Amino acid sequence: RQGTPLEYARQKAYELLHSGDLLSASLCFERLEKHGAEYADLLALAKCYAGLCRRDDALAAALRAASQAADKGDAGACNAALDWLDSTAAPADAASVLKERGDSSDDVYKELRHRLSL
Repeated sequence: RQGTPLEYARQKAYELLHSGDLLSASLCFERLEKHGAEYADLLALAKCYAGLCRRDDALAAALRAASQAADKGDAGACNAALDWLDSTAAPADAASVLKERGDSSDDVYKELRHRLSL
């Protein structure tokens, strides 16, 4: 049985990621993001970007993963994405690094961390 294009893109993205082809995997994950990426897909995209030395893109994708997980009520997944973001950005200083981006990323980060602390 042939899967949907979305299922195929997800399968291909993870195959490419596991084979070490980060550029091709990132392109598949980007396609997924446009058409229905899940939290894990976004975090995998962030990891691809990090491996490709695209730190700002990695931070933004990890933040989108955390936001999506929080919106779905998955505190564990949200925390995992934020912890990964912390380790990639600058441990204990992710908000400052995100503030340098010049968008509202630092506010989103702080809000998610606050929600997790409640």
